[in-house]
Amino acid sequence: MRSLRLLATAAVLLLAAPSLAATFTVTGWDPGEVINVNFNNQSRSFWTVHFHETVGNVQGTSFCADLSQTISAGSFTNFVAYDPGAAERASFAAGPPARKFVFAATIADKWGNSLSWLENQLGVTQVQAITGVQAAVWEAVYGNKFTATSGSMSAGAYRVFGYVLGFKGYSGYGGTKLYYSSTRQDQLFTPPVPEPSAMFVFGAGALLVGRALLRRRQRA
Repeated sequence: MRSLRLLATAAVLLLAAPSLAATFTVTGWDPGEVINVNFNNQSRSFWTVHFHETVGNVQGTSFCADLSQTISAGSFTNFVAYDPGAAERASFAAGPPARKFVFAATIADKWGNSLSWLENQLGVTQVQAITGVQAAVWEAVYGNKFTATSGSMSAGAYRVFGYVLGFKGYSGYGGTKLYYSSTRQDQLFTPPVPEPSAMFVFGAGALLVGRALLRRRQRA
């Protein structure tokens, strides 16, 4: 029984703590619009982008969570992977301006692999979907330090922006993590959604492990 508690405690600590990432490789991106916003009490223009990366052997996508640095195509070894909650509590998030990551990661996790759904449901282009989601991520990260209006972007992108921020069906940030670097633009990286067959195999394995632990407790 004590060993089970120790294992559970170790698992929680591992999930909460940052860990050194495998090589973070930006392989490409899909561009959105250039948007004109008020950021940190200044009128600024930013290019919105939906990035494609490989982290270790996992191919996924990301949205930017950092408006003070840039990133380009290539491989980088100084990124650290953070659970979004742990990242929000980390010293680098204190600013200025302060940054929050949990809601932003929830947005990235929900829409990073579902841009086509937004396109079909809202009648927008891929460029407008990318623009609206990225702008929503920035507003979640920076709060009232970031202000976008209907004049900041196209009408379609602004429709996505409002829909994403007001969506009521969010259920956490899943596998999305913040990849932080002191020299490169921080990214909210979302792995691909597992195929149903992979989920079945994972579920079956978890069930077998659970049964084994239950038998062990009953014998103890």
